[in-house]
Amino acid sequence: RAAKNGKIQKLAGFGKKRYIYKAAMAVGKDYFTGIAGMRGIGKTVLLLQMASAKENSVYFSADASYLQGNSMYEVIGSLRRQGFGNIFIDEIHTNPDWAAEVKTIYDEHEVRLFFSGSSSMKIRQSGADLSRRAVIMEMKGTSFREYLSFSKGIEIGLPALATVSKTTPFFSSNETLFFGILAMQLLLALAISMPA
Repeated sequence: RAAKNGKIQKLAGFGKKRYIYKAAMAVGKDYFTGIAGMRGIGKTVLLLQMASAKENSVYFSADASYLQGNSMYEVIGSLRRQGFGNIFIDEIHTNPDWAAEVKTIYDEHEVRLFFSGSSSMKIRQSGADLSRRAVIMEMKGTSFREYLSFSKGIEIGLPALATVSKTTPFFSSNETLFFGILAMQLLLALAISMPA
């Protein structure tokens, strides 16, 4: 089982969670959950954190060499027979038939899938075919708020929408426009005066 791997246990135990964690965990049981995003952005850690929070979970990477020659459908069937109900699949886009296999697995209603892929375009394109079966979320780069939380331990909550909409801007709209134009002119002057 992948859960016995020390590196995987270390990643799953990473204490801080990305902004997308709560939303991904809150996806209804009637849907699979897909996470798309660039390489190295934290999708694997997210999947492992989610897997460690759910019972009867197992994680594997679709591009693992030990899976070559087996269809994802067969692998998931084997895991289901071993008692796993929540299956977390990393790099799912590396399997050329992944979308068709996910559809079939969904229609059988025997397990719940959580998957990620670095090829956002492939995930999004196939996500259109899975629209009634999976919620596809885009994982973005680390925000400044997350950076402060992870590296400095500074927690800054998100303001309520009602608070934001009632906030008086620091500058009036005319002043903002003026400073924006001034900044653009300064940048243009710098660009013109710099040697090529």
